[in-house]
Amino acid sequence: MRVLAWAVCAPALASVAVGLDGGMGVRSKDPPRPSLSVLEAGPKFAQVQEVCSTILMYVGLLLAGCLAAWMKGPSAPSQIQDTPRKPSARPKAAPAVVVEPDSAVYMGVYAKLTDRDQDAVSAADAVRDVISSLPGLAVDRVEVSSVEWKESGFEVDLIVLPVAARKCAEFTEQVVGFASTLEAAAISAFGADKVVSQETHFSVSIEGGSVAVSFAADFDDEPAELLKAIKTSAPNVRKLFQSCLRLQWKKLLLRQPATVQRTARLMKWWMEHQTFSSVFHHPPPRLMEAATIYASATTQYRSISELMAATRAVLLDLPDAKITWGEGLARFSIYAPAEVQRNVRSQKPMLMDPVNPYNNLANKRIFGCEELVGALREARWWVPFRESGLCPAEGEMAVLRAQLAAEGVVLP
Repeated sequence: MRVLAWAVCAPALASVAVGLDGGMGVRSKDPPRPSLSVLEAGPKFAQVQEVCSTILMYVGLLLAGCLAAWMKGPSAPSQIQDTPRKPSARPKAAPAVVVEPDSAVYMGVYAKLTDRDQDAVSAADAVRDVISSLPGLAVDRVEVSSVEWKESGFEVDLIVLPVAARKCAEFTEQVVGFASTLEAAAISAFGADKVVSQETHFSVSIEGGSVAVSFAADFDDEPAELLKAIKTSAPNVRKLFQSCLRLQWKKLLLRQPATVQRTARLMKWWMEHQTFSSVFHHPPPRLMEAATIYASATTQYRSISELMAATRAVLLDLPDAKITWGEGLARFSIYAPAEVQRNVRSQKPMLMDPVNPYNNLANKRIFGCEELVGALREARWWVPFRESGLCPAEGEMAVLRAQLAAEGVVLP
């Protein structure tokens, strides 16, 4: 191929040589001798010949450059710089489909929550043993009011009921001395650095969490007497009845069907796993439980999942709610709606505490419900139940479904 190229370009190069010799080429020292043809043709012909020689010279140079580049061949492979290629876009894997939990999943989460709560109660037995072993201290019983879980661990609420403090008069007279005696015993058993005194109780730090110890009078089936005592007591004494109200709340929950109790615990657990911007936007735990009780009283449900959906609907309507436990809901409250004070009745939103006519759980001055409603408005609000370590494994589902079926729960 290269010989052929030389054969093609040779005439052009020869013409270039002629042009260089006879026209605008390199000039020698001696002046060029005009050819006979040029002398005979005259000056006009000489100009034409000079122009043609110039054209041939440039054409020859162009061909010579192309020939030289072709004969040199491509550069060494190491000198070739390939344009970097963008990596081919791999198709993204489809996200795993997370199915909304059914009653069996909720039941499995509740069972594990119950076991975890029981572990916290067992840990609190160390404090209970100190209370029971104090000589000369007449204790009727010690009850666990509630178990809460926070980042720092569990918080067990123990309520101590003295034997003598059966009614309001005895309770208010003895609670201060009783509390100081018990607090001194806790300091002796656990150390002063583990006991923190509060206005209405004291807390003891133990491994895994803390235990709050408060005192209550047992009004049993006479809640009206409790409300009367709160109403007629001085403001500095009323706070001593908070533990009595918590005891009444526990009794109210225990009177509810098992499905309601389970759903209330699950909704409270869900609330504990949400992120709120401030304490003002964090719902009180009792609000979640009260909403569950109200949903159970006002909707038809056949399973935990249906009651969960009904409770969510109640909370989504919380900004416009006016729930006072009237109109056939008296069995869920220890007081009549007329006992709610006028300044409380004018509040909105409203979800009254069923055991405290002075407490609006949705009072916008102490709780902003916007973030709670926003979290529940998410289509996949139930994801924490699926993604938590409490979600039952596939092997556990058959047992849970059989248990629910035995209770008459309809599963999809």
